[in-house]
Amino acid sequence: MFLNVLVFNILLFVAPSPAIPGVKKGLEPNSLAFTYIFFAGVRWNDSLGPMLRAIHFLEANPHAAVYQKIFFEDRIKFQYPLTSLVPYYTMQKLGVGDAKLFRLSRKGVDLSFGLTILLSIVFALRLLAKQTGRAASRGETIALGLGLGIAGLVFNPLISGAVLGQIQAILTLGFTLALMCWLAGREAWAGAILGLMMLVKPQYGMFLLWALLRRKFNAAAAALICGATGFAASCALFGLRNNLDYLRVLQFIGRRGESYYPNQSVNGMLNRLTITPDIPFFNANLFAPENPLVFWGTMASTLALLLLALFYPWDKNGSGYRRQGGTADFACILLVSTMASPIAWSHHYAILFPIFVWLWFGEFAWRKNGWERIAIAAAYFLASNVFTPALGLMDVPGWNILTSNLYFGAVLVLVLLLRSGSGARTGRAAGPTELESASFTASPAAAG
Repeated sequence: MFLNVLVFNILLFVAPSPAIPGVKKGLEPNSLAFTYIFFAGVRWNDSLGPMLRAIHFLEANPHAAVYQKIFFEDRIKFQYPLTSLVPYYTMQKLGVGDAKLFRLSRKGVDLSFGLTILLSIVFALRLLAKQTGRAASRGETIALGLGLGIAGLVFNPLISGAVLGQIQAILTLGFTLALMCWLAGREAWAGAILGLMMLVKPQYGMFLLWALLRRKFNAAAAALICGATGFAASCALFGLRNNLDYLRVLQFIGRRGESYYPNQSVNGMLNRLTITPDIPFFNANLFAPENPLVFWGTMASTLALLLLALFYPWDKNGSGYRRQGGTADFACILLVSTMASPIAWSHHYAILFPIFVWLWFGEFAWRKNGWERIAIAAAYFLASNVFTPALGLMDVPGWNILTSNLYFGAVLVLVLLLRSGSGARTGRAAGPTELESASFTASPAAAG
């Protein structure tokens, strides 16, 4: 933490670096800059802006082809399913105006950001109590709280999402709660939370398939009920055809993607390597042009990641070794749901923060004495920061792969999760989730 915050990020301010195309000197992005902007009270309307354009169109034409008008004709990047509009649309119908809705959205994002850090601290304290067999002292609690508080404030995916006013901040809070519920054995609650998250980000729907393969039927049922209820409400408001038309949007995006550097996916990396023209900037109206190499490379990586998360490790030589749906397995499928998407913006990786807490304070780091501990710290360093000097190379073929540091950090986390020992021998008395739950709730600190 000392090296990351007080050395690396401060050096980014004072050390000379290559000029970033289209960015004025002194305005280069980094984690500390986002932290300063956050406390200065500056917020954008990254999610709600396009949503309101769709809502106003639907208020006048409830069953009209909203995606055809807003996305395809007006070229506004409204990329959410209509299920995500139901709460906002309902509030507007009840008389909540745009200005008040923006204020409520800002407060909701800020609150979610703060609660994510607070819950992560509580999560760490409980995991620590489980490993040490005692509650943390006041000094240890203060030290851990300050350390994780600072870690969250300078964790770029987390802080940038809050500054942008991204609905992802609320989803990150939901994931943190779901992860804690899963570890505590409350699988149905975790499933219900993920069912609600799927109404905003359909890629989290991979959890349903994963849960069925792991025979976590209560969690799958809870997710399905919540998701189906939201979808039914959306169909009642906007029509079935309008909701299904979202598939056209996904197909369009999947064939193109984004080359702007915060797109931390294989698609973004390939688009940057082939030098598409909008690399230095976010184009609010255009996606990257179609490129067969980018498209097929994206599809291959998506398939590989999903197969890895769903089926690794395979049963080797009839040994009966398979993944049983433990905490690492749970975190793995949600992380892969983000990594496998054609567009995975930096703030989408905010879910890494509670995963880092589990990796470091949970059983995994306590069992490992070698490269794995170093890998956790290295992954946090890669994921937490914007490598500002590398941004000067955005339009340099080959070298611009250095702008994908967050994706490489996520890959490292994925390797750690796959190697975490969350698999189990078939025929054991209890699966990992049950064993983790028992020890997680048994300590006095955890119970408190």
